[in-house]
Amino acid sequence: MLFTEPAFLFLFLPGLLGAYFLVPNRWRNLLLTGASLLFYGFGEYRFLPLLVLSIAVNYVFAIWIERKRTSRWHGVILGLGIASDLALLLIFKYAGWFVESVNVVLALLSVQP
Repeated sequence: MLFTEPAFLFLFLPGLLGAYFLVPNRWRNLLLTGASLLFYGFGEYRFLPLLVLSIAVNYVFAIWIERKRTSRWHGVILGLGIASDLALLLIFKYAGWFVESVNVVLALLSVQP
């Protein structure tokens, strides 16, 4: 499902907005998280476990940062959390390009991959 598809624009989004304003405030973040997982699951359900793992890791980092708020380590922990997210992004966005580039260089050098 894409953001521009009629199913999203006329079913998913209005239903989510209606549910968002009907549920109590304390349940809204959970509703949005579940709706996000459902939305991404329509696109590529095989990556849902990875997305859930990423959410869990970020949640743990957030709790860890909160506990170390008064120490100088909170900045280091924040950096680790950002680095973990950037690592996932780089792997999924650029791994194919990197492999293709290595294959081209190996072909130019007449090396069998």
